[in-house]
Amino acid sequence: MINLFLSAWWCSCSCFRCASLSRFLEREFYYSNDVEGYVSIFDALEKDENVKVRLMHAGGWVVQGQIRALCLACYLCFGMRIIQRSSFFQALERECGLPVKKFIDQVKSAIVDSLSLPSDVVRTSALEDNLFAGVIAVAARLPLLCLGCDGTSKTLSLTLLLSQMQGKLSGSHLLQGLARVQTFHLQLSERSVAKSVTDLKKTVVQWKGDKMASSIPCIFMEEMSMAEAGPTGPLRALHDLLDAHQDAQQDCKENAGSIGNSGRRVGTGSNTFAFVATSNYKSGSNTLPIGRALGNRFLVLAHEPLLSETLIDLAVRFGLNKLSNSDHPGIKSALNESVSAVCKANGTCWDSLVPDVISIRSLLFYSQFLALQYEAAGLPAQAAQQRGRLSSAQVAAFAAHLQPVKMDLCRSVWKALSSSFRIESDFALPTIKDLVKLNESLEERVDPPPSYQTLFRHRQQLDDDLRPDSGNSDEMNDDDDKSPTNGKAGAAAHPPL
Repeated sequence: MINLFLSAWWCSCSCFRCASLSRFLEREFYYSNDVEGYVSIFDALEKDENVKVRLMHAGGWVVQGQIRALCLACYLCFGMRIIQRSSFFQALERECGLPVKKFIDQVKSAIVDSLSLPSDVVRTSALEDNLFAGVIAVAARLPLLCLGCDGTSKTLSLTLLLSQMQGKLSGSHLLQGLARVQTFHLQLSERSVAKSVTDLKKTVVQWKGDKMASSIPCIFMEEMSMAEAGPTGPLRALHDLLDAHQDAQQDCKENAGSIGNSGRRVGTGSNTFAFVATSNYKSGSNTLPIGRALGNRFLVLAHEPLLSETLIDLAVRFGLNKLSNSDHPGIKSALNESVSAVCKANGTCWDSLVPDVISIRSLLFYSQFLALQYEAAGLPAQAAQQRGRLSSAQVAAFAAHLQPVKMDLCRSVWKALSSSFRIESDFALPTIKDLVKLNESLEERVDPPPSYQTLFRHRQQLDDDLRPDSGNSDEMNDDDDKSPTNGKAGAAAHPPL
């Protein structure tokens, strides 16, 4: 089976890593007190009651025997790198004649079922992918790179996982048989230099030398694509960091006299520390943002770009998640309509408002802000009253989360959305005091809006666009410190700050 990929895509070192990982998953993944020794990942998962019930209903694992570990290792080493994975599963299933995709989905669900997810975390396929890869990569101490756009829960998943990996003190039965993790965090930026990575390497190696074997250090590095080449850039230092991860010379000293232990084998759980990282990538790009040489040293989990319908579903679920009744049909319908209007706005100079102008993260918090306001407004209401409440909530949510920083850009976005929001010409924008009172009434469940001055300037411009008696609605108002004077309605809408 491994020869299939050796001849097609990857180098021989990836195949050796796959073979080592397969043995680790089948024999040494989890330390069980019941047998006083190590057991396979499948035996460890079956000890969880939720997983046991799910497997009982499914008739057990759809792939049995030792080949199941090899199927899992092949997916981790080769399949996760491919964004469109249908061809991978077809080739693998044709080679071995087993339902590999269904089996991988079983293992993903079992790992997530065995963890403790907070109630405000939305369980998505991207979240499951990250947790699945993260648990195995940290246990095997294989370097992992989660690659995807905003909204694929990369940072959330890894932060959640590493915080729960407390060894025998973990709340999850699965994590109790794994080593306790001490996280060392580093976020790269355009100004990052090699010294930051070098200092981190020294700290982690020294920490490992002072601690017991039941604890392992784990480097959590964000925005790895920011690592630049050059004499002072961190790219070369990342290669040195991965060399220290294997630490073959130290391994030789520890195993002096042992046969077959001349160096650490990546993927056997014996490496000096664990290493997980995140990075964004441009949609449509077929190259690794960190370069192929460095990327080949990682397990790479490449997420699919979020399509419009997938993004709408994610935003709606994220918005409903904090409500007292997350299945409220009236709020769900109104929220879906408003989020769809943002994702599918027409008549703009951009290919897509999201994510070209509005980030996916801003869209998610817009949806959450809007859902909480709908709940506070008591939807559904009478038809005429409901229209007013919907419009007021949409404008407030736009001002808090969707407004771009630049005034002209903000105005263009608002014009693209105002028709979709069905704002009437005589509609009065909510005041800043209204937003403050709303935040207080929601008991701080809504993220605070931007600074009052910024919000005031944008809302002043929006008011000019909406007021029917405004004679110069198409001109920019450069005097940001003055309230509009075109009528009493404008003056009343913006009290002095």
